[in-house]
Amino acid sequence: MMPLPYDRVLRGDLVLPDGILRDGYVAVRGESIAAIGEGELPPARAVEDHSGRFILPGLVDGHMHTGSAIGWPGIEGATMSAAAGGVTTVCDMPYDVPRAVTDAAIFREKVEAVNALSHVDVALYGTIRKEGGVDAIAGLAEAGASAFKLSTYEYDAVRFPRIDHPTMTAAFREIAKTGLMVAVHNEDQELVERLTAEARASGRVDPIMHARGFEIAAAFRGMGGRASGEACIQYLCMTEEDLVRLKGFGKCNPPFRTAAEVERMWAALIDGRIAYVSTDHAPWPRARKLGDDIFACGAGLTGMQSFAPLMATLLLERGLPLTLMARYCAENTARHHGLAPRKGAIRLGADADFAVLEEGEFTFDEASIQDREDARWSPYHGRPMKVRVAATYLRGTRIWDGTTVSARPGQGRFLPRQHRESVPL
Repeated sequence: MMPLPYDRVLRGDLVLPDGILRDGYVAVRGESIAAIGEGELPPARAVEDHSGRFILPGLVDGHMHTGSAIGWPGIEGATMSAAAGGVTTVCDMPYDVPRAVTDAAIFREKVEAVNALSHVDVALYGTIRKEGGVDAIAGLAEAGASAFKLSTYEYDAVRFPRIDHPTMTAAFREIAKTGLMVAVHNEDQELVERLTAEARASGRVDPIMHARGFEIAAAFRGMGGRASGEACIQYLCMTEEDLVRLKGFGKCNPPFRTAAEVERMWAALIDGRIAYVSTDHAPWPRARKLGDDIFACGAGLTGMQSFAPLMATLLLERGLPLTLMARYCAENTARHHGLAPRKGAIRLGADADFAVLEEGEFTFDEASIQDREDARWSPYHGRPMKVRVAATYLRGTRIWDGTTVSARPGQGRFLPRQHRESVPL
């Protein structure tokens, strides 16, 4: 009896967890990966030949803000740019307009918005209110939160509150019971406010006024704690000179550092001291990034559509293998957010999520960003890229063909955390 054909077979250079399989194939049945091999292609209803191109797992972005600028409607445009950037799963921060995701009821409302608007799959962070929110932690975990986020700096008392140290300690205790990780935004409120006031008083509002965290995390691990550090991609390539050049379009927190700090970031990544690489995508309206007063500009960068091209380019420029991209931009992220083994790697039984990369000489153009018009800006506009995203597949369906997003709003789904086991560090 002849075996039933697969729904789709993709041929290309597969970037697998343990290496690159040149001229291999991956076969899809339904929404899952059903076979991985090389040689003669198995029978399939559709064959897509990406020979000479790299086929990576769809990227998993562990840090993005779709709702910080315009609220949940921002999910639609941000996930379109994700599809175009080879990103098939995003982990969205809880600091939404007009209120943060601080309890299970708000969480469920956001899940409904995700299922109606998203073009890729979405996991969600939860957080707590400034006061009296610790009791909501268990409910957020039960509702499917992939992680929690707390801040030591207050941008807004409701949307992005500062959590004082005693409350944070109580929150850590409750979050530990859930097995989920907690991320900390760790600016010092008093120092930032004092230094900002002094800069304004002196008339210095130019951009320059605006990593050692991996060593700190390592020290905690040495004492028996479970700690890790996330790296945003901009800190692997941008410096203070870029901030001066870009002005508001280069403002993010923490700000760009020195070229020497960029090299320290790469050393930490190569040494395995970084948990994963993310974008911290924050699609502020263009108007919020204009002007000469750096303190008046919104903090955050667009980075979703440039994620795969830029990360691959940075690795190729340094002579490093794309297996690092699969590990740090997909597999590790999925593991930390409890989304593995379903997400994060080309493996049997996983969702058939792929990013197909084509090598060549390209230039990133912000006008190509697949988002609302006032979010079509990028700190990487005009940057030479060594690859482009030729195709993106979500659960076996092509959602980007190199020029057009074909996914429909709602084709992406809310993805609850799959398990609560802690992640080995």
